[in-house]
Amino acid sequence: MSRVLIVDDHEVLSDTLQLALEANGVTEVGTLSPAGVDLRAAIASIETPEVALVDLDLGDSSPDGTDLIPLLTARGVRTIAFTGCNDAPTLGRCLEAGAIGVIHKSQPFDVVVAKVLGALDGQAVSTEADKYQWLLAATREEHERERACEPFARLTPREGEVLASLMDGFHPEEIADRDSVSVVTVRSQLRSIFLKLGVTSQLAAVAEARRVRWRPPTSRSGPDDCRCC
Repeated sequence: MSRVLIVDDHEVLSDTLQLALEANGVTEVGTLSPAGVDLRAAIASIETPEVALVDLDLGDSSPDGTDLIPLLTARGVRTIAFTGCNDAPTLGRCLEAGAIGVIHKSQPFDVVVAKVLGALDGQAVSTEADKYQWLLAATREEHERERACEPFARLTPREGEVLASLMDGFHPEEIADRDSVSVVTVRSQLRSIFLKLGVTSQLAAVAEARRVRWRPPTSRSGPDDCRCC
């Protein structure tokens, strides 16, 4: 029995692809949409498919498709990134997460169907040259991000807390009041943060932290141990 799972928030596309695959002899095609569904729980509970297509952009309130790929590959599913994204580092991260390749939504519909059918037969969906370039791009981006994160390692724990508070939308006066310190003390800590990060304003510090996906080692917002990641 051939089993395919499609995880996509574009239900019209999923339904159309489902009909096309069934017309080509695929005996069971399931679809998952993030609308009102915990995708992680749904993936864990379904019968294991042979091939899964996972959209990378599932909406702001849903997990990133790249985060779902390991859940499927851990169960032996041949998982394909099904996306309109052409960003090479992003596609490389999909391969690092375990995807066997990428099918672009911009490809002709009959090509998409043929590639899914081929994947069921164990065929490649992406060339080795493409996969090499995507993985190389992901590696380069990671190295660049690690270098960008180095200044954040120089922040003291207190400076990390202050920067995290800025990222949460607090003003210096609010930080001072909450932590029972003077505004002068907070502004002194901000000057030290700016110097270490090579920026000149609160806005620039927050923008740089978000650019490199920095989080403090400990956070007031929860118990997770987060870092520049």
